[in-house]
Amino acid sequence: MTVRAMPVAAPTKAVTYAEYRALPENGKRYEVLEGELYMTAAPVLNHQRVLRTLLGILDRHIQATKWGEILPAPVELYLDERNFVEPDIVAVSNARRSILREKNIQGAPDLVIEIISPSTARTDRIRKAKLYAKHQIPHYWIVDYADKTLEAFEWSKGGYVLAAALEEDQVFEPSLFPDFKIPLQTLWH
Repeated sequence: MTVRAMPVAAPTKAVTYAEYRALPENGKRYEVLEGELYMTAAPVLNHQRVLRTLLGILDRHIQATKWGEILPAPVELYLDERNFVEPDIVAVSNARRSILREKNIQGAPDLVIEIISPSTARTDRIRKAKLYAKHQIPHYWIVDYADKTLEAFEWSKGGYVLAAALEEDQVFEPSLFPDFKIPLQTLWH
């Protein structure tokens, strides 16, 4: 059975932050996009394997360069009173460290990564991309483990520009981390 990233119910009013924080911890991911509550089931194993591997690669680099901090889901990214999401990976540079709070991240991080699956692809590619662009998050990566692809978007005046579209065994050289390479083949166990 596939659980789609979809609204939980037809909203009569925007979901408040207090209502969102009161949701049960039941293994499901809840997010609020433009005041609308979305729910997805826990990710599948391949999603988690890619997340673990990519997080490890990035974490080693970030620790070695003392660039900032990287956090995996579940971590709450509070963008405004109508948008609270849980990206798969969030990276915050030392320059933006003030957005890290005790309970969540409040404001635009340097990088958000979504690892998509068939049930979340539309939300991640359209709704979240628009949301992240609206908040001028400088870098947004979409990793698709089923198709073995990585797309890197960079915010430019008014929206995202596709900076890289790579697949299978290509090597990704992210502009966010100069002199750093990610061989994509390491992600697809």
